[in-house]
Amino acid sequence: MRPMLLTLLLLASLPTFSQTADSTQHEGTITGTVLDERGQPFKGVSVCTYMPSAPSGSKEARGSCAVTTDEAGKFRVDHVAMGIFLVEAIKPDDGYIAFAGTSVIEAVTLTPSQFSATVVLKLGPKPGVLLLSVKDKLTGEPIIGFLESWEITDSDIRPSTAPSVILAF
Repeated sequence: MRPMLLTLLLLASLPTFSQTADSTQHEGTITGTVLDERGQPFKGVSVCTYMPSAPSGSKEARGSCAVTTDEAGKFRVDHVAMGIFLVEAIKPDDGYIAFAGTSVIEAVTLTPSQFSATVVLKLGPKPGVLLLSVKDKLTGEPIIGFLESWEITDSDIRPSTAPSVILAF
């Protein structure tokens, strides 16, 4: 009887461990809506999340664009680490491209006490497309290859010359 009691006491005094993953590792959720330039829900927009301060090469630094908006322009990103994340709405088919100044980015902060965030991303007007055709002044024949350059001006920045681009038609 005594050995059994001693064994039970020893087993009862051992620390217990959770059967789940590390309970100190919290995960969050980012939800939101993407709207078009008129404020209407925008279906089929890719929503990307990435953590700018994450170690280079990590999953969080690389980010993910695995979520797409539904019919109501809604999205949900689960299993997000704690920290500051950038949430970006892109739709390359419509000209809203990451890193080109045509996408929309919002920052959210997830903490163990605030493990969810909601954002509204409103995309601006579609970017313009410049289509050029050049003809020889004397013959009126199209010129197949030519050099074009342009200036971008904005009241907030100095005029700058964009790099020359060779366009072939």
